Amino acid sequence: MVSFPSEKFIDADYKRWRIEVLPQPISERRPSGDTLLVYKHTYDLVLYFYQINRNVSRNYKFSLCDCMCWPIQKKVVYLAGLEPDLMRKLILCAVAMIVGLSLFARQAKPQPDYLNSVKITFLSWLSGSTKVSYERAFPKVRQSGEICGSLICAGYDKYHNNPVGYTVRYAHKFFLPDKDELSLKGFYLRPELMYSHYYYSRKFDGARTLANMCALLGTVGYQYVYKRFLADFWFGGGYAFGTPAETGYHHGFELWHWFNAYHPNIAMSFSIRLGICF
Repeated sequence: MVSFPSEKFIDADYKRWRIEVLPQPISERRPSGDTLLVYKHTYDLVLYFYQINRNVSRNYKFSLCDCMCWPIQKKVVYLAGLEPDLMRKLILCAVAMIVGLSLFARQAKPQPDYLNSVKITFLSWLSGSTKVSYERAFPKVRQSGEICGSLICAGYDKYHNNPVGYTVRYAHKFFLPDKDELSLKGFYLRPELMYSHYYYSRKFDGARTLANMCALLGTVGYQYVYKRFLADFWFGGGYAFGTPAETGYHHGFELWHWFNAYHPNIAMSFSIRLGICF
């Protein structure tokens, strides 16, 4: 704990005293002298402060700050652990940084709100098809419409059944509120209708067989926009009906076949699309 000396000591050597603002209680920290210049003190100020707080050891409320007296060979008062020259340099640097950022923010062009996009489902190449989609935003209602078509056979035939056909689908997105308020950006809910039609070679005899399915899907996703680049991620499921393929894969949705269970009327959908906005 800190104790104050006699009044006679202060009268004789007041130039060795100062007022210092502390960031923590006196009992936890001895103040140092390498701090920021605040003002020059006088004998009357030090003596007045001493007389008010004589023989008391704690933080004192003085000029809206927590203050104390401490013997030191300086005639100035400091704050926050920085020398005056260094603090002036830091203040100048901070001002220059703020001005620079303000000028940069004024010069930087705001993100344009594009209403159209063209995307590809690049993962579809690994399963035997090429999908291209077009999306148009309706900014007044935070919605968009999207059509997608695919050519089944333009990609890697992962099931080795030589599929040939097409898919078509329409989806309507309902975007949730987004801080950027870009028409094509944000989380969304999407009902979707899809039709898949293709022929493939059956595994056990090689006969060409038709797979003809429709699906009503509900998906959730997030669409990210940066300048002209766009990325679309989603997953969901729904109801399917028609003539299924033996693999259960219909180049846009897949019939449930997980956990040792097969359900030809449950469709699952998940993928990633990348594209550009305009």
